Amino acid sequence: MACRVSSGRTVIIAGAGCAAGSVLAHGFAEARARVVVIDREETAVLPLAASAPDRIDALCLDILRPEMCRQFASIWHTEPLAALIQLQILRHGDRPAMAIRSVAEMARALQPGLAATGGQILYLCDSEAEDATTQSFRGAFERLAPVLQRQAAAGVAVTGLALPPGGLGAVGEAAFVQLVMALEDLPGARFGGALLPVLPRSD
Repeated sequence: MACRVSSGRTVIIAGAGCAAGSVLAHGFAEARARVVVIDREETAVLPLAASAPDRIDALCLDILRPEMCRQFASIWHTEPLAALIQLQILRHGDRPAMAIRSVAEMARALQPGLAATGGQILYLCDSEAEDATTQSFRGAFERLAPVLQRQAAAGVAVTGLALPPGGLGAVGEAAFVQLVMALEDLPGARFGGALLPVLPRSD
């Protein structure tokens, strides 16, 4: 599928060591984007890089720690960035507060690169959590998008996606990748600031 981030534009996938991270990394790589996958576990991201070494780069970094987010951003600096896809809430569902803080820190820290392209920030969460602790953060997941949108540079959109019960399996991998790419194609100035439900496939 052709998309705005193809032909060498860059996508960062944070918290990539989960099923959604693998699916999106391969999808954007196939669309000829440069993909940087970040996770605290080497074993979660090195196989992704090995599967497409000309398109996917892996970085082992604990971005649940705010100082690591800032350190990464200081290195990235103003390099143009088409999309920042944040999966920390899915990846670290047992630590929702730290995951939310990480999403906010990465969004703020990478604003210069995103502003250079009118880039998009996406974060994902489950619409229904299995444990009561994570479910209690549902309101925080919803408020995150408008808060970060108000802090975003001009032309940068922040959007949340809430996966349906059953998660990625209920949506279908191909449909999920197409949805994310479609959101990345939307001009940032026209979209953002909300947590949107992802509908399960009907078949």
